[in-house]
Amino acid sequence: MAEGLRLIVIGLLSAASLTGLFLALAALFPAVVRRSVEAMDDAPGRAVALGLANGLFLAVVGLGLTSLSQGSGLDLLQIPAIAFLSLFLITLCFGLAAVVQLVGERLFPGAGPVRQRIWASLVLALGTLTPFVGWFGLFPYVAALGIGGFLLGWLRRPALAEE
Repeated sequence: MAEGLRLIVIGLLSAASLTGLFLALAALFPAVVRRSVEAMDDAPGRAVALGLANGLFLAVVGLGLTSLSQGSGLDLLQIPAIAFLSLFLITLCFGLAAVVQLVGERLFPGAGPVRQRIWASLVLALGTLTPFVGWFGLFPYVAALGIGGFLLGWLRRPALAEE
């Protein structure tokens, strides 16, 4: 029983810390998150396909280099492994921050932007914690959508300010 309670507490603390991360990313990098949201909203299928391909590539190459360096004793391979895994985590974090903003805008249109993001991140955290469907369905979809939206948003040119 104590182990079940520990898992619940860890899940709640993780959801709270992810909420803080998504709020901080949206506050510190609003243009990046906004462009990612627009890219996901304009072409969600393209964002999922791009995110799936790039996310799998970065994760597999990073984990493969880590495994190869540990198995062969070539510690120098840890440097590119860390680079690939860092790129994967950066794209995932920014992408999930954009997905949280998109979900918040759709589910809670009357609330303020901070409340939208808080409630949306809690909704997504609870949804992805659902056994099997959330683990193997919703989370991979949301992660691929976020990574693809971030990459598509990164490729977009920012609108020129009219003078």
